[in-house]
Amino acid sequence: MTRLQKELIIFFVILLILAFIQHPDLLNRFSRLPDAVVYGMGAFHPLAFALIGYVVIGIFRLIAAGIQKIFRKKN
Repeated sequence: MTRLQKELIIFFVILLILAFIQHPDLLNRFSRLPDAVVYGMGAFHPLAFALIGYVVIGIFRLIAAGIQKIFRKKN
């Protein structure tokens, strides 16, 4: 599995988790998605919010990788 495939899986898992947290009745909402009015984004708001979540988690992943790198060099 390539790095891109892993990152896409992470993105879509974040998308699904955020969607089900916000909308427990998600399966009933798909028919209304084209009419969604959220911050003027319409049907693209799930992707935008998932991207924000992905970036936030990515920052924490970079910080964790940097900390691991520091401790590996000392040993």
